[in-house]
Amino acid sequence: MFNEPEVNIRAPISFQQESNNMRYLIFFLTLLFTACNGGPPSSSHEEQPSADTLANPAASPERDTAEKERIGNLLKVEKPLPNQNVASPLGIEGRARGYWFFEGSFPVTLLDKDYKTLATGNAEAQGNWMTEDFVPFRLTLEFESPGDERGYLRFEKANPSGLPENDREFRFPVIFR
Repeated sequence: MFNEPEVNIRAPISFQQESNNMRYLIFFLTLLFTACNGGPPSSSHEEQPSADTLANPAASPERDTAEKERIGNLLKVEKPLPNQNVASPLGIEGRARGYWFFEGSFPVTLLDKDYKTLATGNAEAQGNWMTEDFVPFRLTLEFESPGDERGYLRFEKANPSGLPENDREFRFPVIFR
């Protein structure tokens, strides 16, 4: 007997279904491109951060250079100055933009030449910190002088969100007496 061929009739795809399929394709290709090309280059060794920097640890070197140029617009350290002799107790003074603070303070760390912490504390605003203007800050750190001659003073922007894109720091060298 004669069998009729089986006909598979497919309903035409609606515009809405086609649009959704295209969105999924674009999303997948974007994800694939980002995974293949968007990550940071791998390195077999970690470089030590340079002194006298304002940096977002997650930023690229090109952005880091631009951020260094903006330090005068965010944070002004008046005491001690870079490469100045320091001893305990170390009085630290300066001015920072109000958004460098959170709840009127931001972290400051004294490091040895290998970036190990010697002392840490919070710089306290000496005025109304809820502004975009410069606000004076003050802090005293007590520490045991290391055997090394050099170290670093690091000022970190308060980042209560914990998001890496909001991280900022300023660091400069100091000399221990």
